[in-house]
Amino acid sequence: MMATEIRHKLYGGAADLFDSKAPEIVLEGPAGTGKTFALLLFCHYMARNNPGCRILFIRKTRASMTESVLQIFEAKILHRGWLLNPDIQRSQRAVYNYANGSAIVCGGLDNVDRIMSTEYDIIALFEATEATENDWEKLLTRLRNNVLPAQQGICDCNPGAPGHWINQRANREAMARILSRHTDNPTLTPEYLDRLSHLTGHRRARLFLGQWAAAEGLIYDRWDEAIFVRPRKGKWKRAILPIDAGYSNPCTGALWLLDGDDYPHVYREWYKSGMIVADVLREAERFKMLARKRFGLELEAVVVDPSAAELIEELGRAGYPVHPADNEVLPGIQSMQERLTLNDMGAPRMTYDPECRDSIREIGSYHWQPNKDGQATDKPAKADDHAMDRDRYGSRYVDKTSGSMEVISL
Repeated sequence: MMATEIRHKLYGGAADLFDSKAPEIVLEGPAGTGKTFALLLFCHYMARNNPGCRILFIRKTRASMTESVLQIFEAKILHRGWLLNPDIQRSQRAVYNYANGSAIVCGGLDNVDRIMSTEYDIIALFEATEATENDWEKLLTRLRNNVLPAQQGICDCNPGAPGHWINQRANREAMARILSRHTDNPTLTPEYLDRLSHLTGHRRARLFLGQWAAAEGLIYDRWDEAIFVRPRKGKWKRAILPIDAGYSNPCTGALWLLDGDDYPHVYREWYKSGMIVADVLREAERFKMLARKRFGLELEAVVVDPSAAELIEELGRAGYPVHPADNEVLPGIQSMQERLTLNDMGAPRMTYDPECRDSIREIGSYHWQPNKDGQATDKPAKADDHAMDRDRYGSRYVDKTSGSMEVISL
């Protein structure tokens, strides 16, 4: 229990948090504003003053909380008045029990079985940009302990890309937005603020100005792993296999599954150098059988770079429905840009399975080639772009064979 009462004066966003009864809240702002401290203090106050209250502290992984969230909680919120079991290391701390029967449980999204089997009044998701919207919505289903009159899911974060699900959710008013600013934290030093002010580009915009800003020069500047990377179970209607050929450079193919809206899910890929035509045929056969046995689908098309004439001929001879790809670069990029957006319901129009690691690696760094003055041109840099070429082929094929693809003005 607390030996002494520790009082804090609250400013700005921290004070607004204590006043809000919104069911979903994002406490957002640049680095160093005291967002995490404010959320921890709020949870401690609610647990201490509401007997039987249950609160969950959670991050993407449990290990990531030990020297961040829990260190702040124990050093600055609980202080030395709390009697913590000295035989339990902070990394193993599972729960903070209050004398009034309240409890704060610690967990990670990497091991959700225990935390998803119980009920809470408040769920506090820290560094929420690490999580997916699917993670968040699953957590919200656990808000039913009903000791507090307001059951709340609250997350804190620095801003990320404008297309991030948190920003989009707040924009459509499904989540209340509380802004935290540097003036909210009276402990900040001029030296710290000066360091932040000298950051450049999107890092300065996000961490100093608190803006949702895209990274400079990225071709898919709305890309966000938390939105577009996720497993999906769908009622798949179609399956295609786009391939970008290569020998010294990697050859890559991917099984695209399309739902009833023709929203693609890139389910599995290969990405290998030194592949001859016979190797590609074996991979194509493996993916064809994967589509057939796991999803009951026949490959509708194998879409191949038209310059790979020998591969196209051999695939056709082997009985595959082979189609030379539309290899126009800018239309293909525009097609992918349209897919890497959210629909009116806030759901992504395209997703990648977490197993597609090479695609995920490439797409986050795919950028416009700079000119001699360092300014971006309208040509993509020819490096780490093999999966990106492959997916351009797939996207343009779907454009031409789909009646439901929405055209988005960017």
